[in-house]
Amino acid sequence: MKNSIADIVKKHKRAFIAGTAVCAAALGVGFFVPVRIEVKQTGTLHQHTALTESDFAVQTSTLFGIKHNAEDYKVLWEGWTEEQQEAAIEQFGQVTLGDIDEETSESDTGLEEYARKKNKNIITADDIRAASAEDNARKAGADKNAKDAENAESSGADKAENPETEKASSQSGTDAVSAGKLESSAKDQAASGDDRLVVTGDTVTEYTISKGNFTDTVTVDAVPVKEIRASYDGKVYFMGVPDTENIHAELVYEDGAKAAVSCTAEATGAVATETDIPVHTEFGDTVCHIIPVELEKTTAKYRGKVYSGDTAEAENVTVTAEFADGHTEEVTAAEFVGDAFVNDSGDYVVKSIYGETDVHIDPVQISSASIEVSGILYEEDMLDVDIITLEYEDGKTRNIGKGEYELGAEASLPLTAGTNEIPFLYNGKMYIFTVDVLHDTEIRRARIRYADEIATAEYSHLSDTIMVTVNRYTQPEYTYLLTHIIIDDPSQIHAGLSNDNYGGERETPSSAAKRLGWVVGINGSNFDYSTNTPTMADAKIKNGMMMPDSRPVANGMEICLTNSGNLFSPQQGMSINDLLRMGVTDTWCCGDTLLISNGEAVNVGIQSLDYRYPRTAIGMVRPCEYYIITAGTSGYSNGMTYDEVRDTLMALDCGFGKCLDGGGSSTLIFENQMLNTPATGSERPVTDFLYFTE
Repeated sequence: MKNSIADIVKKHKRAFIAGTAVCAAALGVGFFVPVRIEVKQTGTLHQHTALTESDFAVQTSTLFGIKHNAEDYKVLWEGWTEEQQEAAIEQFGQVTLGDIDEETSESDTGLEEYARKKNKNIITADDIRAASAEDNARKAGADKNAKDAENAESSGADKAENPETEKASSQSGTDAVSAGKLESSAKDQAASGDDRLVVTGDTVTEYTISKGNFTDTVTVDAVPVKEIRASYDGKVYFMGVPDTENIHAELVYEDGAKAAVSCTAEATGAVATETDIPVHTEFGDTVCHIIPVELEKTTAKYRGKVYSGDTAEAENVTVTAEFADGHTEEVTAAEFVGDAFVNDSGDYVVKSIYGETDVHIDPVQISSASIEVSGILYEEDMLDVDIITLEYEDGKTRNIGKGEYELGAEASLPLTAGTNEIPFLYNGKMYIFTVDVLHDTEIRRARIRYADEIATAEYSHLSDTIMVTVNRYTQPEYTYLLTHIIIDDPSQIHAGLSNDNYGGERETPSSAAKRLGWVVGINGSNFDYSTNTPTMADAKIKNGMMMPDSRPVANGMEICLTNSGNLFSPQQGMSINDLLRMGVTDTWCCGDTLLISNGEAVNVGIQSLDYRYPRTAIGMVRPCEYYIITAGTSGYSNGMTYDEVRDTLMALDCGFGKCLDGGGSSTLIFENQMLNTPATGSERPVTDFLYFTE
């Protein structure tokens, strides 16, 4: 080789170009050899991004400056043998640079005309075309890469002719800058042949474009980043906690283009006001500005029940927040403001993340209170309170013990008969429980006092209003039945008339007992067989009325019963009107002597002697407590003397004692059963009775 190709090119540049083109055709190895490729940047480079093949348009320039799409040409120089190159160089000597007319240098046709004019012995254009027929056939089926390159060039030309279209297209592309451009474009430039465009370079400014065996280096100015901007996807409400997953970042360039980038945001708490959240990207830091949706109002509601005297629980309060855009959210209250003790309906204040809110609470009120007592309470008893049971309006009950309530002063006073209202203080509010108290009857006290007597009695009758015991006593000289009677009310002692008629047909005690409902009873007055009326007494009163045959004054032989249950014998000469004013309701008449008066034994004198006789006598310890002696058995000789009757009643603490009719009339009826044996062996009908009922 005489000279290197590089030296030849430097010495005969234009002739070399033209000769190479001619020689290449003559040798049948290709078309015009491109002198160079020209690269036009069609895409915009943004900082931190990379350009790709589609961002460049590539053209080639021939000897005369005619430009063609790069795919129209095929680089041939490399691969020639030295002989081919030397032959081409020798051929170059036929044309000098000075021979070329500048006027005809703009087209291949001009070159052809020049050759004809100079009559040079060179290959014509027709020869070239004929020599390249085979190559043209191959190019007829060229792959679509060549066509795409041509279309790209055409598109570039259109943009140049219509700046507004180019501007719009550029802006659209600007807005579509992808984060994917941040990766190297090299992986998108897989080699697929010498005729494929290949773009390599860094991500800032310098790119190398290769086409076949030709390369060009382009320096591109990157559009710098104007700012890194972060935004929140969605809404954050007052006191809401932003979700960092909803924070996104992007690069904003000076030309307005944007590119999304990955980011991390610092966690933050609840947001009450405008807040900047720090955001970090690999390209720098920024902040995401959060403006929470304003809170319009809050309401609160208490779930479940609160009972009067309870403390309301904040965890049972739901607070509803309503925001400016109509959105609502519910949270549980954190605590009550101040005392949450609830007695009556009212408004209370709770705290939540949204601040303070009023909540209305209607507690279930206490409807009643009661205590449980052991046994029966009677007047004059003292109250012993331990547990108070509260009942609420919904039926729920609750027991409260000592220390939880305070009793009123009434609880320390003796109870009275009837309903006793006892106030007590519970949780600062006054309530009342009631206690039903029975009248403190003689019966109740008697049952306690005479418990042993009741236990050993031959007969007994016990109820809330009457106590009766009957015991039989036998002495060497006599036998008697002792009946002990205690009644709750004076109205339980009666003076009955035979067949309820004064002076009518007489009636036996057994008959009267069944008819009038006796618990226990005895025969009454001495009577006149001819008139069937009481005798031996002057003042005769029945059912609070003076009888027709009564005298206006008493003779002292009467037994008087008052409406208070008191028994006494009046002084001789006392007017019957005075007796009625004293409350005397009934009298019985008996000629036997008075035995006890005002608690003192009466000296019966010669009437006593040793005269034994079947006797019926009544003694009174106090009003509503009485003893009855029914002495004797069958016959008239085994009864008691006056002294024995008197002394027996005195021993029983009787303050009054007197005999009623005795002998064959003496009869004791208990629960419709005759307990004694009358002197005559059978009951005698009598005019009146003394008996007791429930």
